[in-house]
Amino acid sequence: MALLRFSLLARRLCVAALLALLMMLGVAGRALAQTPVRETVTDERVWFVLVMQTRADRPGPWRYSVENIIRTRDGINAIDVLGVRPIVNYVIDKHSTVGGGFGMVMYTPATTSLIEQRLFQQYIFTTKLWRGTFTVRERLEERFIEGNSGMAARLRQQFRYSMPIRTGSKFSIVGYDELFLHLNDTTATDQGVDQNRIFGGIGQTINASMRYEVGYLNQYAPAHGAVAPRMNHVLSGSFAFSF
Repeated sequence: MALLRFSLLARRLCVAALLALLMMLGVAGRALAQTPVRETVTDERVWFVLVMQTRADRPGPWRYSVENIIRTRDGINAIDVLGVRPIVNYVIDKHSTVGGGFGMVMYTPATTSLIEQRLFQQYIFTTKLWRGTFTVRERLEERFIEGNSGMAARLRQQFRYSMPIRTGSKFSIVGYDELFLHLNDTTATDQGVDQNRIFGGIGQTINASMRYEVGYLNQYAPAHGAVAPRMNHVLSGSFAFSF
């Protein structure tokens, strides 16, 4: 009974967060409208994530995973980001999951490498929709960036949908959109829209232990201060091993 009440509360919090997000988008939109137009910088990149995780059908409510991240820039000519992200989740019911974790990211731009450590908390809502699965993920990050003036808070809002190509198929069509919002100002981050990522691709469940997804991801970051707007065209892939 307590879990049911918690699940209902979590769903209400999710709705409240969506309303707050819409309000923040309105503010961010007005701010962006006042930003002088500058030429967008573009690049082609490759992103890959290797996920080690416990199986979804294992007994008990606890789920554990570790994401290992590598990203390139200028095609595959240079490493841009290396990271690791362990996550612990607790399954409340078939629709709701709460969790959190820690991330360590190393950025390697053309100048000086930069280390970021972050904590995050998340709520995930999942439901069946038509022939597929619809997922909403709310993630709040506390980012500690090397050389920054303080902690940078960021909200990430992801909407994801996956659908088998046909009933019983191991192949599926996958798509998601994720909006990133900075909640405060620091020397390294400006309050407002940080970036948006939209992905479209295919996935295959090879067996009960292995699944991959691959496709095109578009990453757009608006101008901030002296930094020009950026659009990255990304070949994005992930491989998950469940045990």
